[in-house]
Amino acid sequence: QSMNRLDVDTAAALLKSGNPKARAGALRAIYYTAAENERALELASSAVRDPHPQVRLWAVSVLAQLDSPDTVKLALQALEGIEVDEFLDFAIWSICREHEARWIELTKTGNPFENLNQLVFAVRALNKPIAIPTIREALVAGEFESIESVEKVADWIAKVGSPADLDVLVNYALEQKASPMKQ
Repeated sequence: QSMNRLDVDTAAALLKSGNPKARAGALRAIYYTAAENERALELASSAVRDPHPQVRLWAVSVLAQLDSPDTVKLALQALEGIEVDEFLDFAIWSICREHEARWIELTKTGNPFENLNQLVFAVRALNKPIAIPTIREALVAGEFESIESVEKVADWIAKVGSPADLDVLVNYALEQKASPMKQ
């Protein structure tokens, strides 16, 4: 890279290293030439589920440089299986916003992502009333696995939802016998 040329095979080999700094460094090198690198999507895709958050961060950063319609779907996979730090959270939030046009239309026919939590993350990043029917139905059906997920959905619907959406939210809270503080 110091001579303004990236040896993609060496970078790909480094992505298999036992050292997370080496894997992150390989992705950092790919980042600078991602738009011209025909293997960038493949290499970043394989790294979004790396056990180390710094590697995932650089994988998402590489994806943000690409024109593929799958960049957001792939980036959201970095949310799975680890504690997401503030840097990775911001990188995923940014790609959801910057690549909005690549996924927003797909929400009209359902959830274009791997799971509901990924959809909620993406729509909360935009802070727009997108995919409310899908998320509202999942909420009422009890499809969210944690109270934290339910709280994120409730907070988002309260900010961007219509009066009818808010009515569903209040009825849900009453059915769940939520404390008056939570209602």
